[in-house]
This record gives sequence, structure tokens and C-alpha cells, in this order.
Amino acid sequence: MKMQEFLNNECDYIRVDKCEQSNEVLMVFSHVGYPPGKFAMSNELENIPVTKLYVNCHENSWYQQGLKGVAPSIHETTELLAGILNQLEPSKVTCVGMSMGAYAAILFGIKLQCDAVIAFTPELLIGQKHSRSFYLNDLKKYDYQYIQLSHLIRENIYTKIYAIYGVYDTIDLSFLWLIGDVFVKDELFKAFFLRGGHQVTRKLDVNNIVKTLIQNGILHDDDIHKEYCLDQHYGIDELLLFREIQRLLLKKDSQSIYDLLKNHPSAKHIIQLDLQLGTACIDLKKYSEAENILLHIAKIDPNSHLSRHLLGILYFSLKELDKSKLWYEKALKIEPNAPTTIFRLGSVEYELQNKELAENYFKRALKLNPKHSKAHFQYGILLMNDNRFGEAEIHFKNALIHEPQNDKYKKHLKMVEVGLSKENLEKEAPKKNNIKKLHQKCKKWIQIKIKK
Repeated sequence: MKMQEFLNNECDYIRVDKCEQSNEVLMVFSHVGYPPGKFAMSNELENIPVTKLYVNCHENSWYQQGLKGVAPSIHETTELLAGILNQLEPSKVTCVGMSMGAYAAILFGIKLQCDAVIAFTPELLIGQKHSRSFYLNDLKKYDYQYIQLSHLIRENIYTKIYAIYGVYDTIDLSFLWLIGDVFVKDELFKAFFLRGGHQVTRKLDVNNIVKTLIQNGILHDDDIHKEYCLDQHYGIDELLLFREIQRLLLKKDSQSIYDLLKNHPSAKHIIQLDLQLGTACIDLKKYSEAENILLHIAKIDPNSHLSRHLLGILYFSLKELDKSKLWYEKALKIEPNAPTTIFRLGSVEYELQNKELAENYFKRALKLNPKHSKAHFQYGILLMNDNRFGEAEIHFKNALIHEPQNDKYKKHLKMVEVGLSKENLEKEAPKKNNIKKLHQKCKKWIQIKIKK
């Protein structure tokens, strides 16, 4: 394609919204879930009076394969974006993105020597099997020169980078150790830690944050959101601890997590690590200790969805169903579309014999996340016990698609298949009886004819 075609918005992966009143450019990189021709944050940032250059990639590929059909690599995409910027001749360029888009904002922001980057919850190391850049990536192909951003951040001498993280997301935090030395001393890289998880941006006024950076050229804690900012600063010891916790989480080693966090001096009074300790206590059936930890977090952080969700799990484990229901409902007031909380509230309602409510919650959870294997399984249990074997079979099979090695799912699928076989036999029985009666009538009629 010719450069003018990109400027005229004839490409599905590039869009330029020109602003005649400003010679600044805001480059916006899309996160997952945006098909060709659609771009993230186009509504949120619409009223900022600068030229916007929107960028998207195909198949949630984390920009590893560039832009399909026009710049099929990171190197070619860099050259394409440089060419477009040359045509626009901006006095200043700011990059912004969330998650996948945040990775791209840092990557291309540094390579193009842009003035500033706002990166909401970026992964600094991509392609790890437990990370979003792997399981949300439809292609799972990576340019290994850029699988880590740490070398670019270290070599950066021009671009100011503002990284915004939710402290309840261990996956994102576990990669920060890679720039531990830069993290504590580099004036070009500043991180903000907010109460929330990977989708913490839902709580923020993204428009105002971006506008503030463009106008002032710098971001301070007060520019983010006082209600969500945490007065916590992490050194290399804390960053390495996040990495170790994530490693143990992948091994499902709750005992080691408990031992580490109970005895590690850097773990004291770090809210994310307190949550991990509370979770480990539930897994180890140290319910009283878990209750004390989680109630304390819920008290000091009124926006903590996860602490309330975990209290729901705790009280469900203790068979205190009314308390469990109450805490799940409190969690949903903070995160109304959290599919796991919704499905677990459905499980509580099912135990309380509110089957219709439970079914509605399971359906709602699966609408939000059709790949939620546990929601499929729990809904299958409800359907199976209601003798709706055909529907139950569908949900058990869906659960196995996403967790093919789960023996419990396999066992229940066999049970429902037995139920279906029995149901089919019962349906066939009347037909067989009718055929038998007809056969007997025919036999009698033939005997009568023979006698005559």
C-alpha cells in the first residue's frame, strides 16, 4: 500500500484521525478482542484535541507478526509507523495501550523514540504458558528478539515510560524483576501500583490521565487516582518475591507459599502477598488464619474484589452458605462482570436449593466467559441432577475441551452418557412392546387363516 492510502484510512489495521488544531500525535495500540477495522479506546480518547494514530494487529498476536498484509513483522511495522509519523510531522508523540497494547506501546514507543508512553498492565516478558500473551494469543508465534522488553527499557535514553499495574495480578508483577535494577533508579521509567487486578483501568479515567500527560509532559501519583493508588514501593527483593510466588502458584504448592510468606521479611504489609497468604491458608484449611487476613484486607481496601471473592470461597468451604453468598455479592458490587465470582455465587445458590437462580448465574458466567471449564462443569451437574442429560452432556464436553485431562469431568461425562442410554432405552421400550403385540396379532391371524 502507498503511504497516502494509510493516511486515508484504507487499511484495516491503521486509522488516522487528524486534528487541525494540534501538531501533536497520540499513538494508540489496541488490546485483545478488536477485529480488523476496529480500534481500542477510540471512544474514550475521542475528545482529546490531538491527531490520533490508531494501530491494531490480527488474531490477538501481540504484534509479533506485525500488521497482516502490509507490514508482516515488528521491524516492518516500525518502519511503516515511522513513515506515517514523518508524513504527519508531529512536534510530540505519546503512545498508549492496555495489556497487549501496552506491550506494543513500550516496544514501538522506544524504537520510534516517542516522547512518552503510558502502558496499562504490560507484560515485560511474553509467550509464557501461564500468561495472557500466550493463552489469549491466537497465533502463538513470537519474534524472539522482542519476547523480553527489558533490553529495550535498559537501552532507552529518550522516552519517558509510565507503567500502571494492578497489585492483585501476580502474573504482571512476576515479570518486573527483569528490570529490577532499572526500576528503582531510572528516571525514564516510573511504575504506579493501584488497587486492582489486570483490568484496573476500568476503574480509572483513562481520558484524563492521557490528557494530563499530553498537557504537562509528566505524570504524578495524584494524576492517576488517589482512591486507587497505593503508597507501596518495591525494590529488587520484593520483585524477586513476586516471581517466586508465581512459580509456586504454577506448581500449586500452597504449603511452600505459606512457608515463604510467613517467614520472608519483604512480605510484611504488602497487600498482594497478604492475599496470596490468605489464599494459601484456605488451600491448607487454616481457615481462622485466612479469615483474619482477608477481613483485614477487605477493611483497608474497599475496592478489593479479590479479598471479598476469597472470603466467599472461605465461608463456602466452612459450609456457612449465607456468609459465602453475602461476600460474593459484595465482590460483584465491585466487579459486576467477574465470571468466576458469578459462577461461584451460582454454586452457593445451588447448595441453598435455589436451582433457578443458580442456573441463571451459570448461564451469565458462561456468557461472559464461554471457556470457563468449572462453570461448564457445575452447570452440567445441575442439568444432570435435573435429568436433562442431553444438555448436561454438552457442558461436560465443553469443560473437557478446556481441561482435557480432568478425570472428574471425564467421570461425569460417562455418568451422563449412561443416563442418556437409559433414557433412550426407555423411549424405545414402548415401540418394542407395540411391535411385539403386532407380531402376536399377525401370528394369530395367520393361524386362523391356516385353519380355514
